[in-house]
Amino acid sequence: MQITFVGHASVICEVGDVCLWSDPWLQGDAFNESWTLYPQPILRDDDAARITHVWISHEHPDHLSIPTIKALPAECKAKMVALFQKHYDTEVIDWIRKQGFREAHELPHAKLVELSPNCRVACFQVGHMDSALAIQGEGRTVLNLNDCNTPAVSLKSPARNELSDFSQL
Repeated sequence: MQITFVGHASVICEVGDVCLWSDPWLQGDAFNESWTLYPQPILRDDDAARITHVWISHEHPDHLSIPTIKALPAECKAKMVALFQKHYDTEVIDWIRKQGFREAHELPHAKLVELSPNCRVACFQVGHMDSALAIQGEGRTVLNLNDCNTPAVSLKSPARNELSDFSQL
């Protein structure tokens, strides 16, 4: 398992054949020009070429950067699977589905989802908007809390063998 810091809340986690990019924000500002990227994020061309999955933790513009998503080359997005938490409102996932990703899936709360035979994830909804992501593979588990205010009770471990209805995302 290899983790590469890109910038702000954006990291790349590589587990076997899965290369998951979280909260992509490479350009533009957020919150009515009151937040900007510093230092500038670094996404090398070879990193971008390996990305298989993009996970958006929540809809704040420093985690779901519309300018960044729109600027991704169509041929790159066509190879990526976008992931977002199962949410009571479908506005965000509906928008993501229109952006040219190969697929876009909602992740159920606290259930393991197989991304490949060597990598599983579990998304934990925190409050009404945020989410955290546990990434399992190669004998390790990494928990991406981004900026969640996370009560421990909201991170109960999913059953080891309980996989969601869809696999191979």
